Amino acid sequence: MLLNRWLHFAEGTVRVRVEAVFPERVMNLMSSHALRFWDVHWESELEFVCTMSRRDFKCLRTLTQHHACRIAAERRRGMPYLAVRAKRRLALALTLLCSALLLFFGSFCVWDFEVEGEAEVSEEQILRVLAAHGVKIGVLSEKIDSEKLRNEVLLELPELSWIAVNVKGFKAYVQVRPRIHAPEVVKEGETVNIIARRDAVVEKVQPLWGEAVVLGGMTVKEGDLLISGVSHRGGQEVQLLSAVGRVEGRTWYTLTTEMPLTREEKCPTGEKKTALSLVIGSRRIKIFGNSRYSGMKYDKISDRTRWDFFGLLPLPITTVRETFTFYETETVSATPAQQQETAAAMLEEYLSQCLAAGEGKVLAKLVTAEQRQGRLQVTLRAECREQIAQAVKVPAEEGSHSET
Repeated sequence: MLLNRWLHFAEGTVRVRVEAVFPERVMNLMSSHALRFWDVHWESELEFVCTMSRRDFKCLRTLTQHHACRIAAERRRGMPYLAVRAKRRLALALTLLCSALLLFFGSFCVWDFEVEGEAEVSEEQILRVLAAHGVKIGVLSEKIDSEKLRNEVLLELPELSWIAVNVKGFKAYVQVRPRIHAPEVVKEGETVNIIARRDAVVEKVQPLWGEAVVLGGMTVKEGDLLISGVSHRGGQEVQLLSAVGRVEGRTWYTLTTEMPLTREEKCPTGEKKTALSLVIGSRRIKIFGNSRYSGMKYDKISDRTRWDFFGLLPLPITTVRETFTFYETETVSATPAQQQETAAAMLEEYLSQCLAAGEGKVLAKLVTAEQRQGRLQVTLRAECREQIAQAVKVPAEEGSHSET
């Protein structure tokens, strides 16, 4: 169906109105001479309309010269008629020609990038390194050597273990994979102990390698030995190991911060300004307005619009419209409840960062607040469960002493 539309557009079509005493004879005449017509609609018993190709319409007018009928063209569409109109409009013809050339040659270039996959480096940094190696907007897709590019980029981005650039149409898909860091290798003969990284009540001990020296329910302090790398096989025989294991325990945190009983509040002045600029490739061209105002307080909203060619070809041109809303700050009184809620959120965020290393979770928490000298002191007390084991190497002298 879509192919027929394109063929009809290239050949040119005419919407024909036929009026005759015997219109069915005209239709039989069209069929006998193999004239193509479609989309027939009867207006009355003596009149009908249909769509024909440009060539068949000319044949129909020739065949009906000596018949009692009237043939009229209501609407003409297609490339031949556009070409006739373009002859009268040189600028339009040149624009169409340039657009066709742009579409043709642009199909061999990369005009957009999309980064797929997760990595420790940002998307902007990846694209910046690719641009430094020649892979940027407007580059010919055939000039991209994926194997060579991979080797060069991985040297500059050690956080990545793999990168590939696949071009599909006008877009380049950059696929990345993060590097998985290998665990620290323990040299043969080294002794490693597992100690407590903070005060806790031991709940579960899982020694995978080495001897556990604590049991569930025992209280340990930071630095106490949990799993020993010195294994006694019986008698005087001692084996030095690299202890491996997991120890879970209950821990307690007490976090405190102070908050003022005042806060800064934005008061809009009602003044707004707009700046417009064009970004062509990597170059920014200012059309009007400023992109920054020193010494003034404002909120900035940026709206980016990417240009494209009739939705088919993305162009390396972006319109950037920036709206600045100016305001003044005013110091207002804050209620203790508001400041306590703000401080509690900050302390809970810090607590979650502390527990991230130990894969812990909060079992119970309590937030209290007290006013002191015009400030609000907020305290968060939390009971948690986390992994408290920490591996430390034992100096060779101590290991040898333990063996003797």
